[in-house]
Amino acid sequence: MVAPTLADARRFRTRPRQSFGGEFGTATAPDAALGLRPDRMTRQTGMRKTLSVAGSVVVSSLLGWAGSRYGIMTGFMLATIGTGLGMYCGRRLADRLGA
Repeated sequence: MVAPTLADARRFRTRPRQSFGGEFGTATAPDAALGLRPDRMTRQTGMRKTLSVAGSVVVSSLLGWAGSRYGIMTGFMLATIGTGLGMYCGRRLADRLGA
């Protein structure tokens, strides 16, 4: 018998517990204690994440380098924006390549 995946089991494994505020809420048990296996990463998901990270590193480095000419905060802000742009471009590239 195959153990259920985490995504399948998260719906059914809540138990009442007392929270820090004194109210009763629900908490999930640790995944390892239930013997659940993590969801498998498919090849498509792996390539998509890899291109997303690679894009964020390249674009944030370029924009950070270009912005550092005008000051450290300008470089930091442009690098932050570049991270988001690089992730977006990496995901778009993965979709376009069919990965």
